[in-house]
Order: sequence, then C-alpha cells, then structure tokens
Amino acid sequence: MDIALPEAAAMLMLTLVFLLFIFPLGAAAQEATPTYKGSLRLPLELQTPQGQRLAKGKVDLEVRLEQKAWLLFSRGEQALARVEGKVLEGDAPDPPGAVPLVGTVFLQSSAVPIRSDFDRRYSKTGKPQYREESYDWRGTLRVHRPPNPRGREVYFIFHERGQNENHRRIQFTLLRAGNVE
Repeated sequence: MDIALPEAAAMLMLTLVFLLFIFPLGAAAQEATPTYKGSLRLPLELQTPQGQRLAKGKVDLEVRLEQKAWLLFSRGEQALARVEGKVLEGDAPDPPGAVPLVGTVFLQSSAVPIRSDFDRRYSKTGKPQYREESYDWRGTLRVHRPPNPRGREVYFIFHERGQNENHRRIQFTLLRAGNVE
C-alpha cells in the first residue's frame, strides 16, 4: 500500500506535465496579434464618420487587428478617435485616381523588438548609422483623397506584409472637416 501512493503522485505529476505541454497556459502562451504604431502630421482637419474631430498637426497612430481592424488616433496619452476598417479583398486597387496627402508612414510592429539606444548608437561596421540600420517593415500606411477636390472622403490604407508573401490591406475612411471648397 505504501508504494502505491508515491506511484500515484508520480503518475499525477506526469499527467500534469503532459497536459501543460499539450495545452499551454491560456492566452499568455498563444501568439498575440501584433499592433502597429507610428505617427504622422495631419495636413488638414478630419473627422470620423461618427463626428469625432481631429485637428491638423502631429498625431500618434495605432492599428489594431482584433476581431475587427481599428485605427486609433492619439496625442500623447490622450485618445482622440477610433475608426473601424474594411479589409480590401484580393488585389483591389487603391481608390481610383486617389491623390496622396502624405508620404508613406512606416509603422513599428509589436512583433519585432526595437533595438536599445545603446545598440543603435554605436556603429559596428564603421558605416554611418543610417546606412547600417535596417528594419523589416511589416506595416505601412498611406493617406489619399479622391481626385474630385469637392470629395470629403480621406482614405487611410494600411498594408501589412505577412509571412510567406501573404499581404493584407485595410481601408479606414475619414472625412474632411468643415466646408469643402
């Protein structure tokens, strides 16, 4: 009888280890969906379809790819607006004749760690820092308006480059605020 108790405890421990190996510890062990962050200078005042206004000037951006895709605007710690995106299927072109409002914005993925200031400060090859640094950009954002100057829509098009040449494009639509001349 005395021998059966240690054997049962050992069997229980092996079962627990096996279950933890097969079923990792919840959401922490699962791969999280990356977010993408960056900033840009808005050249004009915008508003969301729900009416939230965004003043001209520098804003911080974050693209979250959850159940739905979201584009979040903020300044420092202050949240300004949140816009839901629409996935563009296949090779759908950008809005026809769209006019770029700002250059391409490269967004930092949470899946790619940022090198420390110490690592970035010193050259390892003797080349200038801008020539030495390389970064695998996975997310970019482009901002367009329609060719008609009276059109109010402004399209924020997020492009995610995934593994194995899988690409995803998401369109976030905002409106120019005020009267359009």
